[in-house]
Amino acid sequence: MAATSSADPPQMSPTESHQHPASSTSSHEDRVDAPAKERNWSNADVIRQVEFYFSDANLPTDAHLLAKCDGQQNLPVSIRSICGFPRMRKYRPYTEVVEALKFSTKLEVVDDKAIRRRDPLRLPLKVEPEKKEVARREALAQGGMTKGLLKPTGFEEYYTDPPITPETYEQERDIYDPEQYTFGDRIERAVQRYMARRTLHEDTARIFNGWMKFGGIEQRPRISGQLSKEDLEDLTAEDIAERMATHWCFEDISDGYKFIVDFEGVAMAFLSSYAPAYLSTDVESPAKIEKATNILRNFYNYLLTHDVAPDWKDFIYAARALCTRASIELTGIYHLRGMLRGPFNTACSILFGTDRDALAADEGTDWEDEFRFKPAYSDEVARVIIKTAIAAQGTEAQLAAVAKNRKLEFTVVDEKTIGLEVVSIIPPDPEVHDLYARHELSGTQLPPLGKVVLKPWLEPDFVEYDLPANLRTTDPSHPDYLPNETYTLWLEDDILQHFHVSPLTTHRPTQPPPRPAHEEESESESLPEPAYVGHTELVGTKLIATLKKLCVMKGPEAGALSNHVENDEAEEIWFLDSLKKLCPSFYTVLPNELMRGYKAPAPHRKLLEAFGLTVDQVDDNGVIRETPLGGGGDGGNASDNMDEVDSENDAAKAWD
Repeated sequence: MAATSSADPPQMSPTESHQHPASSTSSHEDRVDAPAKERNWSNADVIRQVEFYFSDANLPTDAHLLAKCDGQQNLPVSIRSICGFPRMRKYRPYTEVVEALKFSTKLEVVDDKAIRRRDPLRLPLKVEPEKKEVARREALAQGGMTKGLLKPTGFEEYYTDPPITPETYEQERDIYDPEQYTFGDRIERAVQRYMARRTLHEDTARIFNGWMKFGGIEQRPRISGQLSKEDLEDLTAEDIAERMATHWCFEDISDGYKFIVDFEGVAMAFLSSYAPAYLSTDVESPAKIEKATNILRNFYNYLLTHDVAPDWKDFIYAARALCTRASIELTGIYHLRGMLRGPFNTACSILFGTDRDALAADEGTDWEDEFRFKPAYSDEVARVIIKTAIAAQGTEAQLAAVAKNRKLEFTVVDEKTIGLEVVSIIPPDPEVHDLYARHELSGTQLPPLGKVVLKPWLEPDFVEYDLPANLRTTDPSHPDYLPNETYTLWLEDDILQHFHVSPLTTHRPTQPPPRPAHEEESESESLPEPAYVGHTELVGTKLIATLKKLCVMKGPEAGALSNHVENDEAEEIWFLDSLKKLCPSFYTVLPNELMRGYKAPAPHRKLLEAFGLTVDQVDDNGVIRETPLGGGGDGGNASDNMDEVDSENDAAKAWD
């Protein structure tokens, strides 16, 4: 290295002095080349090689080593890691390599485990540190992570399954044959084989198992207890995998009247509704959002690679494509939550909205300053922001009104808390960019103002209504009425970039009519299958917010200036006062959410005993069996109790 340190070599311990008795009087070169037993290398060889790795000539160009030592931060690097380098593998044993490096005048051994430069690197880097190694070091530094947890799990973005052998291909053709097995059987077996190749850490397990259960795959051991060696000897590999599996389809998943296959719909609902509500800590940052969407994408890739469901291949492709869209939109929503109102709408709220109300509520209280509401801007700054916005996006009438009403004594004439969907995004034009480029606010450059057009949107839910959706939303007397109107909000350009409006093509199934509970399915009856119809529509980011409308005219001026505009709407400005909820454009809810925490009802034993019945004499629907389980037994014949019990009514109450 070009730069050297004047520091003395490390002092040796008494043990080292015993191994090198001449160390106190001999030169440094003599000590470096001291003989070692059972090795064909010298200390100088090791020192020369490792010093080269950390030299000014090599380190600025070594992306891997730069990532390990964090460049100019000069973090200690594991000596075991250094010994794994190709040219270091001949130097053994490890303990003698560590002792040899202690004689270097340019490198420092730390805790007998790591090594670093005595003089940190000061030259500029010629390459970027290796990203994978940087991520690994940062994960270890966060705490709670071990080297074992950083081993590949099969869920990495770069992970691919190994090539399929001819034997495996023939086996999978048989076990995934649509002619022999139902969809439920195939998907169940695929999940089990998929999990055999994956390692689930806690955060990964929450997402994957939550998604599986949401989609009809429950996690439970089918075989209780441990398998003995004798049991394993009598089982094939396939039998062992089945007995050790923990993921199973719901028993009635093949019944099309309770479950319908909808890869895309389940992905949409899970990522947009279920996960943000019940797994919020696992999708609270861009990195976690990308990880969650990659878990779904990883499983879809497995289904496609192994041809698990050839009859559903197009739908799996659609669901996988949705994961990419979800990653982009959910990341945008993450950023929008902290910045959506922006300077203009925040300024309006300070002068005319909830921020003004919060300030008024603090007046007359004896609270300390740290507990008082602190607005983002003063009233004077807020007025400047609003005047600049009106100069950029306002009408001639609004500009004239501001010229005569410099204190901006506007009036709030309407207020709505409403669901909205983005219809179009209008970025600021070059003139607006030039206007904002010429104005600074307290030394800060405000982002130019654009527009977003929204239409009313009704958030889907599971409430039972007296009218179907198409009538509820068109009946003005109904609370869910959606008026045929739009709202235009002024938002800064950096905010508009996180909104999304784009076509979404779906192949979602239509739900077949439910079978009445009293009707039995006959063998000859042909029941309608769900229809999958391709549908494309323009959808945008959705939100629930409180809007307020400002009338910029004042007193008689409103009538005098109305001749300058075509309608009264041009005299008014809507602003975003507060945000309640943000949703992606593909926001979907499914009845699957209602099954969260569901437990099958258990029989009321005491009530059954009151009627002289046992659990074995009543089926899952509370109806008395003609033949009790086990062939009767001591519980008596069910027909002996028919005079006292109505099998369709009283016995069923045992489940209520």
